[in-house]
Amino acid sequence: MYAALLTAIVTWISANFALPPDYDHPQLKLVPAVEITFLRYQAFTPAQRRDVLKSLADNTGGSHGREAVAVYDDRTRTIFLPETWTGDRRTYPFWCMKWCTICRTARI
Repeated sequence: MYAALLTAIVTWISANFALPPDYDHPQLKLVPAVEITFLRYQAFTPAQRRDVLKSLADNTGGSHGREAVAVYDDRTRTIFLPETWTGDRRTYPFWCMKWCTICRTARI
């Protein structure tokens, strides 16, 4: 579904950094924003999810003080984006550089 976008990103990075392109794209999944938060804080059980939501509601800061806008799962090679994602630039640096071996090689 997003193969053309990912191909464009890889092509641009390859051309601008003189690196070989790697077109082995990860999966992209659009999920509710709260699911990204749970993935970010590895809250897989109901109790862990309640703790994360409580921490966010209490605004206690610490590791739960920032909004997660995307998450990459190394195990499944999947980028999780919010259902409302439109390609906003603030999401780009996180997920693009996380999965792309070109960026890892270039240490961008």
